[in-house]
Amino acid sequence: MTVYADRALRMLKRAAIAAIALACATGALADAEKECQGLSGTPDQNIVACSQVIKADSQAARTYFNRGLAYQDKGEFDRAIADFDKVIALDPKDADSYIFRGLAYQGQGDLDRAIVDYRKALELEPKNGDAWRMLGMARYDAGDFKGAAADLLRSMEIDENAYAMLYRFLARSRAGEAAEAGLEADARRLKTQEWPFAVIELYLGKRSPAATLAAAATPDQKCLAQFYIGEWHVVKGNRADAETALRAAVDTCPKPFVEYRAAVVELKRLKP
Repeated sequence: MTVYADRALRMLKRAAIAAIALACATGALADAEKECQGLSGTPDQNIVACSQVIKADSQAARTYFNRGLAYQDKGEFDRAIADFDKVIALDPKDADSYIFRGLAYQGQGDLDRAIVDYRKALELEPKNGDAWRMLGMARYDAGDFKGAAADLLRSMEIDENAYAMLYRFLARSRAGEAAEAGLEADARRLKTQEWPFAVIELYLGKRSPAATLAAAATPDQKCLAQFYIGEWHVVKGNRADAETALRAAVDTCPKPFVEYRAAVVELKRLKP
C-alpha cells in the first residue's frame, strides 16, 4: 500500500539522530542499532534488533517507532499500537506516530480511533499529505463519501498521489457525482504511467478489468488490482463481480494494506 512505499522518506527525518546514537554504540548493540534504524532485516529480525536497543535505552522514541513498524508489517496491530503509544508519550508532537497508529487501528477495523489519530496528525502538521490521504481513505471505509472526497482533494493539493486520485474518484462516484472528468484531469498531472496507472485507465473506460489485472506485475499489485476492480464493479452496480474481486483481494492482500481492510468493509456493505 501507498503509505508503506513512502516509509523511506519518513525515516530520513530520524537519520541524524540515528547516526549519533550509532556512533555511540559498540559491538552487538551497534549492530542491533544499525539493523533497527535501517529496518534491513525481516520483520522478526527487526523486532529482535529494536528490542535489544530498547533494553539499552528505554527512552529512545525512534526505536519504539521502528519496532512498531515491524509489528505492523506482521499484522500484529496490538503490539504496533503499544509501541506507537510509547513514542507519543515520549514525543507528543510526532505526527508520523499518530499516522501509523491510525493505520494500526484501521487494520483492526477501528475506524473511529483511526480517524481521531489522523486528525491529530493534521493538527500537528496541517500540510501532511499522507495524513489527509489516510483520513480520506478511512472516511471512505466509514461510508462518508463526500467527506472522503474533500480530504483526498486536500491530500492531492499537497502530494500528487495516484492512489488518492483513485480513492477520490470512487468517493465522488459513490456520492453521486460525475467523477470521470476530474480523474482524467488529475491523471494528466502524474509524472509516470507506472502502476497503478492501469487502474486509472480502467476507471476512465480505457482498459478492461482483465487487462488491468494483466498489467499488475507483482503479487502486491495483483492484490491491489483485485480491490480496485472490485470497487469499480461496485460503482457500476455489478454486485456479483464486485464480491468475486473483493474476496480475491481479501485472500491475497497483506493484512497491513489499507485495501485489505477496505475490501473486508466493502464485502460487509454488499451483504443483503
